[in-house]
Amino acid sequence: MKMKNCCLKFVLNLIISNLIFVSCENSKSINSYESRMESVQDRIITIQDSVVWEIPEVSRLCDEINLKKSRVSIGDCELYVEEEGKGIPIVLLHGGPGSTHHDFHPAFSEASKFARIVYYDQRGCGLSDHIPGDDGYSVEQAADDLDKLRVQLGIEKWVVAGHSYGGFLAQYYTTLYPESVLGLVIICGSTGLHFMDVSRQYDYLTLEERSTMWRLGSEIRDAGKEKGLSDRDIMALTVYNNYLNGDWKRQSFYRPSIEGIARIALYNWDHDLELNFNRQMSRSAKSISLAGAFTNSPIPTMIMESVWDLTWSEAKTMVLAKNHPNAGLVVFSKSAHAPYDDEPQAFFNSLKKFVTSIKPIPTDKLQEYSIFMKNFQPSVNDVFLSGQISPEESKSLDEFQQIKTRIIQGEKYFDLSTPLRVHLSFLSAIKHKDLISAQKVQSRNWTLESLANDFYWFDEISIWRAPIAPDKPQTGQIWPVYITNSRTGRWEDTLMFIFWDGQWQRAGNQGGPYYDWRDSELFFIKAELRKRN
Repeated sequence: MKMKNCCLKFVLNLIISNLIFVSCENSKSINSYESRMESVQDRIITIQDSVVWEIPEVSRLCDEINLKKSRVSIGDCELYVEEEGKGIPIVLLHGGPGSTHHDFHPAFSEASKFARIVYYDQRGCGLSDHIPGDDGYSVEQAADDLDKLRVQLGIEKWVVAGHSYGGFLAQYYTTLYPESVLGLVIICGSTGLHFMDVSRQYDYLTLEERSTMWRLGSEIRDAGKEKGLSDRDIMALTVYNNYLNGDWKRQSFYRPSIEGIARIALYNWDHDLELNFNRQMSRSAKSISLAGAFTNSPIPTMIMESVWDLTWSEAKTMVLAKNHPNAGLVVFSKSAHAPYDDEPQAFFNSLKKFVTSIKPIPTDKLQEYSIFMKNFQPSVNDVFLSGQISPEESKSLDEFQQIKTRIIQGEKYFDLSTPLRVHLSFLSAIKHKDLISAQKVQSRNWTLESLANDFYWFDEISIWRAPIAPDKPQTGQIWPVYITNSRTGRWEDTLMFIFWDGQWQRAGNQGGPYYDWRDSELFFIKAELRKRN
């Protein structure tokens, strides 16, 4: 109750200070069925009995728009770039990690009426080169690529607008290159705060729809390999069939047309599969915290959120806005993850108002912020990390390495007595494709397919700290295990475990290194478990 009152008070304060402008426009989605306008609210169930193996042939929307297209060299790779319009430059950062600039077509042509719009595919995505750096793909590299692109395009300063993961990248870029930024726009963006959150993406998908997607996805992978299909073709077919069976409800407000679904499958989700771009970038992002980075930011900022963006919980908007105390906030009432598609008129009116009102940032304020960011270090307030490794913990870490080696060699392992042993049991279950054992160590009923990627980097993980859990844990008690990448040596994540039903269970990963596991919204995990039980 106390937390709810605090949240309500914060939002009311924002409303009073005229930071929230809620749009009630019920405009039509550019990619939706114009006549039916079926929305996620309708809860209509559509199930396909079998795999649809033919994706309709549809052209890229880029080919239907008058755009300037080019490939721009930034040194070690070339980025695919499109431009349209004149005026204040706005660069668009797509989401993912692993989506493409195609997400912004054709909606953002509307913005070309008042600005110079720069679309591009990030390195490793879409039509840009799939060439990682010396240390693989990383967020640091993506930010550096973006500023090199700015220089090559002859732009002194630009407005940086990021959508979804691109919202996080836009924020991070702004902290590194504030002198290059006219303004910052965060569109349904990732917070960069590592706060504990629970997605609502599956709240409007039935078990029947999810089971069908899982079944057809398995068939596509198995039969696709027999047919000699590429990984890219298999992914496109999976996306297409998932959308036909309701997957659009996770992040769309309106159901896309068949042509729209085909374009999403063929052009919107395209990245380096061979080196698992999404996995590398997601792990890189977790090593960065932006908490407190914008407290004194002089850079004009606009946060654009949607009531029906089910990617996160309702609390996400408040959390992001709180980290940008000087930002404007617009919330769209009939939009999901892409308000520029769902409510284009209201969205672009708000964007135009923000962009055309940007004023030059005083030089002294910008210099102060640049100095602040050069010295910026998010605090790590963790009782376990400030203490020395005990003999018991050291012994437990040695045991982990020994058992890990045996699992890699093919041995099965199952022990739920400590968080670290639960993690080993989970990795053993994934290696042996033992769904029953995997479910026993999980706090949620995920499928084996949804867990399989966790084994992708099994050989690379190393446990940095594994505090010894109490002998008599209380039901609902949370406990952390800290992991590093043995290849890079960086602290990359914090695994969370919860004591429930008389045993320890995996409760997900919470990021690091600047995430304080004690400050997480732990009631979300507990609520999930109560729901299951």
